Amino acid sequence: MISLQLRSRLFLLSLLFLLGCAGMVRPITLDQQLATAEGQVTAGYQSVADLATRKRISAETGTGLIKTLDDASAALKTARILVGQGNADSARTYLKIATDLLLKYEQTKGAVK
Repeated sequence: MISLQLRSRLFLLSLLFLLGCAGMVRPITLDQQLATAEGQVTAGYQSVADLATRKRISAETGTGLIKTLDDASAALKTARILVGQGNADSARTYLKIATDLLLKYEQTKGAVK
């Protein structure tokens, strides 16, 4: 007979596995891709604030990171407008610009940690 503690651990491991698999789902639609990128911008702003609070980055570096995030946010806003106008191809172009800027942000941030 399996002990209650072992059953609890197995249940927890199964739950963690299922949650991990759910997190691996890639955004499929353009709207999902935009939402994901918007979430990354928001997380980026929070990360810069945290690094600045802990004095892990200089004011100059923080300003540069915020500028990159501002540019990515502007590209995403333009993409949203284009989606609303039915111009998905141009929206994808602006999404690409935003994701390239987010990559630049991550590379810059990664160099200062």
